[in-house]
Amino acid sequence: EKDENIYKLKVIEKKNEYQGIIQQKNIITQNINGPCPLLALCNILILRGDISIPLKKTEITYEEIIDILGDYIARNTNKGNNSNTEDEYTFQDVLDIIPTLKKGLDINVKFDSVLSFEPSPAFTVFKFFNIKLVHGWTVDPEDKETFRIIAKECGNYNKVVEKIIECDSACASRTNLNNDQESTNTGNKNEDLYHT
Repeated sequence: EKDENIYKLKVIEKKNEYQGIIQQKNIITQNINGPCPLLALCNILILRGDISIPLKKTEITYEEIIDILGDYIARNTNKGNNSNTEDEYTFQDVLDIIPTLKKGLDINVKFDSVLSFEPSPAFTVFKFFNIKLVHGWTVDPEDKETFRIIAKECGNYNKVVEKIIECDSACASRTNLNNDQESTNTGNKNEDLYHT
């Protein structure tokens, strides 16, 4: 059985665009299939040259990853102002949110642009590291009616889901009402036949 807190490392070669040389970097691979935005975050920082893992290492623990990220945050957070003024998340807030990225990414996409998201703690972590998130859940603005309903009226994924549930409930209620009326009508016809 694999330890879900140990990740294999893989050495890749990446061209340094500024120096024009090929560099080797250790990236983190998944230990089990599934979403892992934490690894994506780390690998982006590795590829940018913001953090590194010694090439001699063949695996890394979850705790080591958190330590590396914590060191990076500490080095790059302005001592006088530890908060992101736009979202008011502090150094400690970001450290507290990072472990949640191990299992998935809790974000709410907006449908009007590949760059549109509702503010959320997970989204703020990526902003904190200056990583631009994009998504492909957009509605074609040429399809005016769909765009109006999905992008303008609902606006985001969670509201679309709420609208679908609301519509499903209304349809189910209508179907149950129609079935009840049919049963009543059938019952009345059978009763009429019985009495004649």
